This record gives sequence, C-alpha cells and structure tokens, in this order.
Amino acid sequence: MAFPALSYPSPPPLLLLAAAVTTCAAVAIDCFCRRKPWVARAADMPDSISGRVYDLCHAPQSVSALLAEDPALPPADALKRLYSHHAVGVLESAPPKHRRTATPEELDRAASCGSFGDTRPSELFLRVWHDALCALEHDPLAGVVSPPLMGSSGVVPLSIISALPDICRHMSNLIARAEHEVILATNYWKESDASRLITDSLKELSKRAGARGTRAVVKIIYDRGSAKQVLDNHLDVSEAERTAKGVGIPSDKEIPNVDIEVINYHRPVLGTFHAKFMVVDRKIAIVCSNNIQDNDNLEMMTHLEGPIVDSLYDMALLTWHDELKPPLPLVGSPQSKETGTFDSSFLDLATKSQTARTDSVIHTKEGPQPVPEHVAGDPHYDDDLASELTFLQMS
Repeated sequence: MAFPALSYPSPPPLLLLAAAVTTCAAVAIDCFCRRKPWVARAADMPDSISGRVYDLCHAPQSVSALLAEDPALPPADALKRLYSHHAVGVLESAPPKHRRTATPEELDRAASCGSFGDTRPSELFLRVWHDALCALEHDPLAGVVSPPLMGSSGVVPLSIISALPDICRHMSNLIARAEHEVILATNYWKESDASRLITDSLKELSKRAGARGTRAVVKIIYDRGSAKQVLDNHLDVSEAERTAKGVGIPSDKEIPNVDIEVINYHRPVLGTFHAKFMVVDRKIAIVCSNNIQDNDNLEMMTHLEGPIVDSLYDMALLTWHDELKPPLPLVGSPQSKETGTFDSSFLDLATKSQTARTDSVIHTKEGPQPVPEHVAGDPHYDDDLASELTFLQMS
C-alpha cells in the first residue's frame, strides 16, 4: 500500500536568515572568546618547573586560607589578591612528540611540589604531575585550585559504578548525616527521582539540625543557561526560581533549619559548567560523573577523605566566585586531619572475605525485620557507611 507523502510548510526566508546569522554570530563569539586574542601568546608550555611555579606551590596562602581569615571576602577577590600580579597567557602547544622528557631530578622537584604524605607517587604519575605543574607558568589557576593545594593525598573508602539512583542514594545519606555544611555542584539539575533523593535529604538535614538545636548551611551550584549571564556568569537563584516546577529545591519553610544559597553558573556562549562534586562537613568529598536528573546511564562516583578534601573545598570556593551569604561554618576549620568518618564497623566489613561478607548480607536480609528500600519520596537513611554497603550488596 502506498502512503501519501507528508508535506510541511517551509519556514519563512527571513526566519531562516535570522537563524543562520544568529548561529554564525554565536560560533564567532565563542571562537573569539576561546582564542582570547587580547591575551599574550606563549610559544609552548615550558618543559621544566620554573622557580616561579615552585614558589607558587610552596606559598603559605591559598584562596581558602584567605577566606578563613575573612569569611565575608568573595573568593574572586581572594583570587585577585593572590594571583592578579601573575600574567596569564595562552599556550600554543607543540605536539607531545616534540616535548623533552623530564629527567629524574625534575621528577624529584615535581614530587616536592605536592603534599603526598609518607608515600612517593609512581614515576608515571610524577610525569603527568610534572607536566600539569608546567602549565601553571602561564596561568596559576590552570588546575582550578590554589597551587599549594593542587597536589595532595587521601583515601578512597568507597567507589560506586552503577545506575544513577545508587549514587544519589549515597549522596543523600551523606547530606542527611551532615552536621555543619554541604556544597553540591552539578552541571544539570532537573526535578526527578534523582533530585528528590537529594531534596528529601535536605529536609532530613533540617530536621536533624533542629533536633540538635543547630543550623546547617547548604550551597548548591548548577548550570541553567540564561541571557543575563552575558553580563554576570554567576547568578543568584531566588527562592521562587529554585522552587519552581522543573527544579524543585525545597523552600525556606520546608527546611527551616538550613540556610540555603543557590547560584546558576554559565559562561556564554558555550561555556558550560560541567563539574560534578560534593563536599560535606569538609571531611568528605564526592566526585562523580552524573548530573542530578533521571537517565539510564552507567555512572561512577568516588568517595574521598583526607587532605584531598581541602583541595576540593578550595576548588568549590573558586567556582562559587561570589561572596558566600551566609559564610560556610567550617571555612576557618580544616577537618582533613580529623579521624575519618568510617568506623570499626566499616573496617570490619571491608576486611572480611567475600564469603563472610555474603553471609553477613544474607543474615541481614533474612532478619525478622525486612530492610526498607531507600527511594525518592520514601527515604530510609543509613546510620553509617557500613550500613550503606550492606544494603547496596543486598539490592
């Protein structure tokens, strides 16, 4: 059977012309901004760590250290105070095959520019680290962190490679267990089961803070492009905007014991904010691949603790850029040298054999009281990391 051909009305020529002109203008502006013709050019990235870069890495101050002294100081002003006298250049890099290989002595110098504790990183890592440091010659913030905090160490008690809900469940547990502050950064936030796991935990955080007679501070940063960002890349998000359909972040009345601030960060035309991380109580950091939205992707999350958290904290402040209102409670109190959040129950679970872990899971699963599933709209939070792992292995 033959079907009649479908025909659609052609768009007006002026509309096509306007669309073409707009597209060309957007591409031209983006190329212009990316090329930065007003910035000095360098022939190539240096192949050794200069005295200038060495001094940057050993400087006593960082953006987070300045905010510890003055919590009302906008991170952008702290950045200018520390690094505005360093000229920024754009590298015209030669192919890697033309670069000189770092010598063992240069790798030793690179190792001394990081804080790696009692361990020495592998040669492969040091070669990558050496080249990353060389990039600071023409931009002290090429690492998106204050140089003294660019190289650090820590522990990874948990990684998740799974569907997005498993990652958001862990994030929501950490938020609910927070005592002072949470910084959450994501590229795309869309009202969904994933976002409801997070917003449910914000309500639980408020409830627990009220029971303790305290308040918690929450900072959320996402990217929802707006024409206003041509003039200001960092836009304050009002309560009406953040509670609107499609976003669904709780109102102040829903979280009375939480001081929440949300900003929308985007660099027009194509400067998408693509980072996805979270810092909780300056003790725990989450780095993940997922946005806060529902999808069918296989995603990955890494849970970090130790000194590396201070580096991610500094990065979060740089990303926030503007004055924090209110300031973060722990901005003057680094927590990285404190005892890790995982306790003996987690260590016991982590060191058990596979058979013992399986027996533990089966015992919990067949207990007199079934373990309820933690889902959006019906949250059931775990007391600690060990409980989370047991539930994950049961599901």
